[in-house]
Amino acid sequence: MPYCATGKSGWASCWKATYRNPVLAYFRAQHEDQSWIAALALILDVSAFVLAYGLTGATRQAGFTFAVARHAVGDLTNVLSLRPTRSKTDRLDSCSSRRLLEIASISGLLTEQPGPAAERLAEIRSAYEPYLHALADHLLMTVPAWVPEPGAQDNWETTAWDLTSPAPLLGPNSPFASDPCVSCFVQK
Repeated sequence: MPYCATGKSGWASCWKATYRNPVLAYFRAQHEDQSWIAALALILDVSAFVLAYGLTGATRQAGFTFAVARHAVGDLTNVLSLRPTRSKTDRLDSCSSRRLLEIASISGLLTEQPGPAAERLAEIRSAYEPYLHALADHLLMTVPAWVPEPGAQDNWETTAWDLTSPAPLLGPNSPFASDPCVSCFVQK
């Protein structure tokens, strides 16, 4: 494996160099909901959101990260002889978008006016999502939604023998107890 720089853009460039072998693109994780496409989608989504909505210290790094990750999905669709395709469903519906904006506002990330920034985010998404969808369709993987389904659990929370999450047992100071960002996504 080639030398990999640290950080998200380093991961994406290392990943891009490693996955030029088309056979490796078919790698599957042990969990159905985990894949390199999901990881790459997350990196692109966060970078796109920061570029569209926030003029923070993270904006410059988000731009570099986006450029490398977008280049990776573009190259991979080319290596696998795929054409970009549009999804039939929107990964970021209006309800999820509002919740993300609330969290970004609370955290101080939201520095741009929502109207123009939402248009910019839609344009940025159109520059990479068709590539993600082409790869996912070809490799029989899914591109995750921007926001988890209500009541979704992380893989660490369940086992084959225990379907109940131990998160409440970790106490009120655990990062899973009262995280306002997490609770915003859980519909009561």
